[in-house]
Amino acid sequence: MISSSRPTSPLGTACNLIGDHYTCVLPLAIGGQAVNPRDCWSTMMGQKCAICGKSPQVGNNVSQRGKAKYLGGNGRKTTGISKRRFKPNLQKIRIQLGGGTATRRVCTGCIRSGLIQKAVVRKAFTEPEATAT
Repeated sequence: MISSSRPTSPLGTACNLIGDHYTCVLPLAIGGQAVNPRDCWSTMMGQKCAICGKSPQVGNNVSQRGKAKYLGGNGRKTTGISKRRFKPNLQKIRIQLGGGTATRRVCTGCIRSGLIQKAVVRKAFTEPEATAT
């Protein structure tokens, strides 16, 4: 197995490291077929929390008609069920990692529960001590 320092996209093209993410140079066509830029794994931004790994979940979107029985109606009837995605509420924030700071996409659950420590932009102002003369 040949190991290279640069990863390759699913299409076999080499990827370049820019900042903390990889970007790929995609050809316009491979074997006469047009290439969709979204097929490259490194150009997609995953909808996943960097701390807890929370990712989109799949559920049902239920459409109903009618009036509820407790409100004097005949009851609610389901008229359609279709698939939907429940996406995590991700926020792009600067957090403290080790001795430095980094920008990460973190879900609001991790922010509110205190699992991360936000980066300090500047120290709070303190009044200088008065010297008696």
